[in-house]
Amino acid sequence: MKKFTAISLSFLLATTFAFAQVPTSGGPDTFGYTFKTSQDPTGPTYNWFDISQIGTLVSGLADDNFVGPFPISNFPFYSSTPQSLYIGSNGYLAFTPGNIASTAAQFPAIPNSGGSNNFIAAMLTDLNFAGPNNPANAYFYSAGDTVCITFEKVPFWTNNSLTYSGLNTFQVILNKADSSITVNYKLQSGLPDPTYVNNFVSMGIENSTGLDGLQFWRSNTFPPDTFSVKYYYPAITTPVTDLSLNWTSSENDGGKFLLVNQSFSPTLNILNVGNQDIKTNITVNYELRDAANFLINSGTGQIDSLLVGDDSTYTFASTPPITFPGRYRLKTFISAVSGDNIQLNDTSEALVKVLDSSKFPVILDYSDVATPSFGGVSWSGGNAGVGVYIEPPFYPARIVAANHYIANVGTTGFYSILYDDDARGGGPGTILDSMYFGPGQIASGQYLRDSLRNNIIINSGGVYLLWRMGSGTITLGTSFAQPVSNQTFEVIGGAWAPYRSREFQDFKMNIEVQPLSVALNELEQTSVELRIYPNPTNNFFDVEGFENIDQNTLQLFDLNGKEVNVKVIPYDNKMRVFKGNLDAGQYFIKIGQETKPVIFTD
Repeated sequence: MKKFTAISLSFLLATTFAFAQVPTSGGPDTFGYTFKTSQDPTGPTYNWFDISQIGTLVSGLADDNFVGPFPISNFPFYSSTPQSLYIGSNGYLAFTPGNIASTAAQFPAIPNSGGSNNFIAAMLTDLNFAGPNNPANAYFYSAGDTVCITFEKVPFWTNNSLTYSGLNTFQVILNKADSSITVNYKLQSGLPDPTYVNNFVSMGIENSTGLDGLQFWRSNTFPPDTFSVKYYYPAITTPVTDLSLNWTSSENDGGKFLLVNQSFSPTLNILNVGNQDIKTNITVNYELRDAANFLINSGTGQIDSLLVGDDSTYTFASTPPITFPGRYRLKTFISAVSGDNIQLNDTSEALVKVLDSSKFPVILDYSDVATPSFGGVSWSGGNAGVGVYIEPPFYPARIVAANHYIANVGTTGFYSILYDDDARGGGPGTILDSMYFGPGQIASGQYLRDSLRNNIIINSGGVYLLWRMGSGTITLGTSFAQPVSNQTFEVIGGAWAPYRSREFQDFKMNIEVQPLSVALNELEQTSVELRIYPNPTNNFFDVEGFENIDQNTLQLFDLNGKEVNVKVIPYDNKMRVFKGNLDAGQYFIKIGQETKPVIFTD
């Protein structure tokens, strides 16, 4: 499906050229891969392998998404030997999870270090498995020396009542005996939506860094029927030492939220993507920097030797409490390893957003809330949307509202839907709350607040917030503040997939949460008369602001909503509250209907 930005795109008919212009052979790339087509005298012979009766029917493919992993073994791809693969609805296979879709109405050139890497682009174009009576199927087969994935009768996405047109049948065969990759093109008819003008199909292979790859074809035409291209693994491979910083903070480099004076333990994972074992210790590091790039904290650790294809996770010691709210950049990196000259994949980073907890509820928004949205996201044809995954900085947490920044109202409204993360693999599952807002309820250039109707409490994990547009036009605001959350998704035809531009863009949408110790009716009743000082404190604080204070009316709660015992001494219409043996951190003091936060430090 075609994503629209706030900039309008014209609908133009594509100009086609004869596919015969394609080269019959090519390469090598840096690693040594070459290709030949069935039009080359020494190339492969077209030979279709029918797996429709012996393969596994692949479920879950829709529009602009991927499914998997599917187990494989003993098949080398560039310098690594992947253990699984993913099948993308847009005609590709990937050896690491990633959504590959069009950007600016084009599909990427190969190689390209941006976006998803480590894939086979059999026929990378805007295909669609969704829509009423769509004939598309995909099959997976693995036995002996052969792995085969077939795309059968898969149409293009088209902006019409069915959301599809045309047909494409092709397959990828991985041969373990000679490590080759063969793509057979059986049937092709039709063209993508007229929105696509340039480079609406890309074919080739790309390694895990995006720095090496072999482009077979990228243009506005498709292969003829009964045509094959074969990629040949090099007879002699160069020894490659290559460690990759696989992820930071979580498996998708996901952003996280903290409250002021909270700490966390930075975590990273490294992967040996080369073809040489690492037999020495590996030094890993992290740096935490604020928005002005000032170093807040850092750490170093050691990982033992790492075999080819293996990965290792390292967790650093907890950081000191972070005392100021704002956006922080958690950067992790590998120190130089002898022979590792591929340094682009030696670093990774994640967003850490620290929130001011002096007043609840707190707003969990990955974007730069204060900055106006320049442009936004929308979908051609509507009835699609985007989502974010959010974990609160404390448990249990009560969700009281969701907010969406509407850049342009347009002709339709939107649905605000909140999901639990209780589906398979932690995906969006049970609907917790939902509401539709019509155009008359929405104003451009501001957040719309959705006060939730249900009492939603998170005890672990997080929630998915979905913004789904109606059938007309409407634009959700976006943010380009760095670093990004990597917690964004696109939702088309009900299928969730990582957002195609998640590496540089966040959505201006959020939820509001509060601890259970702060009741809903107390938020509006908190009075400025209640004064607490010093705050933060490492020993005691004084409370004043009421006449006839009774120490028995004072309660102190931790972030989990549990009441804790403290020593209280009243004097002169004040109360002195002592830390005692409490852990450092944030607490809530409650006197009658008054509730305010207080922070104990070490």
